[in-house]
Amino acid sequence: RGPTRKTVRRHLDKAYHQYRQQLRTVLARTDAIAITVGIWTKNKISFICLTGHAFNKSYETIPLVLGFRQFHGPHRSKKITKYILYELKKLNIENKVCAIVGDNGSDIKKSINEIIPGKQSEDNRESESSFVQVPDEVEDEAYSNNDDSTDSDEESNDNFSESESESNNENYENSYDEDDENSKYADKEADENENIRCLVSTLVKRIRACVGNIRSTRASVEYTKKKAKSMDPPVKYTLITDIEIRWNTTFIMINRFTDYRSIIDDINSRPHQIPYLNPSQGLKFGSKNFEFTNDNWCQIHDLKNVLEPFMVSTNVVSAKNYPTLATSYSDLYIYFSVRSNIVVQYALRLFVNSTSGTDSAWFKSLKACLRTKFHLYFDEKISEYQKNTSLVAAFLDPNEYRRLRKRPSELESAINLLKIEMGKDTQRISERLAASHSDNETVRTSEPPNVSSTNTNLNNLDTLFSLCGCSDESTIASAQSQEKALSIDEEIGLYISSINSYQNIKFSNFWSIHEKQLSVMSCVVRRISIIPASPVPCESTFSVAGYIRRKERYSLSSQAMRYSIVLKDRHKLSLFDN
Repeated sequence: RGPTRKTVRRHLDKAYHQYRQQLRTVLARTDAIAITVGIWTKNKISFICLTGHAFNKSYETIPLVLGFRQFHGPHRSKKITKYILYELKKLNIENKVCAIVGDNGSDIKKSINEIIPGKQSEDNRESESSFVQVPDEVEDEAYSNNDDSTDSDEESNDNFSESESESNNENYENSYDEDDENSKYADKEADENENIRCLVSTLVKRIRACVGNIRSTRASVEYTKKKAKSMDPPVKYTLITDIEIRWNTTFIMINRFTDYRSIIDDINSRPHQIPYLNPSQGLKFGSKNFEFTNDNWCQIHDLKNVLEPFMVSTNVVSAKNYPTLATSYSDLYIYFSVRSNIVVQYALRLFVNSTSGTDSAWFKSLKACLRTKFHLYFDEKISEYQKNTSLVAAFLDPNEYRRLRKRPSELESAINLLKIEMGKDTQRISERLAASHSDNETVRTSEPPNVSSTNTNLNNLDTLFSLCGCSDESTIASAQSQEKALSIDEEIGLYISSINSYQNIKFSNFWSIHEKQLSVMSCVVRRISIIPASPVPCESTFSVAGYIRRKERYSLSSQAMRYSIVLKDRHKLSLFDN
């Protein structure tokens, strides 16, 4: 017989509070912590999650669940802010947070801006422009200039000739025609993109219905599995339906659907060959709704190819056990071809903007739709802070630096931004040393010195130095010369030369080796490279929570749920000592 419910809850409560105390002790030794925050709702019950990310001594990324609680009421930014600050204060890490990463929800973005102003992108350009204010003196000058110009215009209107007025009218008409043409072109492009989206939506719905129909009966499932094994090479995975709000599952569905092309065509043309199939189900398989022509298959194949680079980039960025911010910057430029198992350096920006003579009209139209969205999210909505931070993180990653070296303009910008960040850390280190020095002086002056013992020690040291043939001053000078710190430019130069000496090295191994030589730059690494590129860790935690709060355990209290989710990472505390 197992323990009772009350016994389990009592032990869970004790283990949770012990772990929180250990967590506070471990986080007190870390220099910088990046936070991700997210909200999850299931069956009208919401939960908010807070995860933390920090480097250990070996520069390995350690993700931890810092908080997980039931969220009552509407998702207001003030309540989200209050919860985040509450958890940070409980763990004594308010001054260690280097960044907070959230999803695209307006309430979470507003909450992050309230905690760390200016470090979260604004989706609405009007909110950004509201921070730009015209000084009073500039406004007065502008108004005065307008008044003067109107007066002068009125005086000179009488002197206008007919030719001048005609030329002005022609210029106005030409500019109006150009604006009208641009607006017509934009409207036409928007209409074409909307038509493409409708066609893609219709095609995906047909694929989803066909897969769902095949998976609805055991006879068709067994038949497709048998046919897949007999193919050359055999197909080891089965057909799946997608989750409509997860585009990557839609890509997986389409990718597998193309591999099953011969089987699906065979089912549609000869459904009676499926043993033990219901006649009514056979009529569905043979209907026109599940018939895919050659043009349809070409469209499906093009749709898969155009989404594949984004799928691979998503997989690279959606991780929590290694730094992803540098990878997210490079993923805007690098595309790894999984199909050919060869690393093909494609720029995603170039991918959506370039066309080939062999591309079909449908493929070009799909790229045009992606180009519009890519420009919206990666050029308009993303803030300068996010771009600059990602660029610095890419420079500080040895493997990403090699790719960045092929773009000299971006490399120069990265170096300039890195110098600014290193200057900030140099100032922080100086202030910290000055504060510790003043504290030491205070302790020394508060205690009366033992003059006789001090003089005896000094005399003994002088005797030792004289016997060894050296003086105190020379020893101190030599020690200071050995511990002389490198300048910012010297550290950057040493970093570049160190990377060139390696063919391929792991991020954590490189910075573990060069941490002492690149002391200031290593501080920047711990503060910037640890920032996750997305709130995927929260989504991963929500997946675990969804399994825990399943139908069989739906009566589990929110407190027990919180204890279970937070305690699942307690084994990771030992990794901070590695």
